[in-house]
Amino acid sequence: QSFAIGRKNKVKSIGSLRSTFDVMSWKGVLPEICVVGRTNAGKSSLINHLLNHDNIAKASSRAGKTTSIDLYQVNDRFVLADVPGYGFGGASTAGAQSNPLEKRWTGEWKPLVMDYLKKSQALHAVIFVADVRWVPSAQDAELA
Repeated sequence: QSFAIGRKNKVKSIGSLRSTFDVMSWKGVLPEICVVGRTNAGKSSLINHLLNHDNIAKASSRAGKTTSIDLYQVNDRFVLADVPGYGFGGASTAGAQSNPLEKRWTGEWKPLVMDYLKKSQALHAVIFVADVRWVPSAQDAELA
């Protein structure tokens, strides 16, 4: 069965990568497509829409809901990877450093995402999701 937008696709969660060790141990067999972008830009909502499922990926109005790389196998043909977002700090560097989610991004999630993007042998494409209401940041440029 091929993938089709607007049709119910056969989707199953096949796990989560929570650490660099998980990334190094992950041996993806199917082609992978990773969805990256700023927090609350709509990454999980896009995945749910593309797959025509309401709650496959964890969409939330709360920043920092996705805390691991969540893997979804689609029609036994490919894997979609939903990764943690970034951009919790606001405008000032001081504000960014005091934000607990920004600290988690810097200390945990960014190394996880960057390792996955650089080392996944099965990664074939990256979808970069941006919200047009926000001016592109240095973090956007780094991940784009």
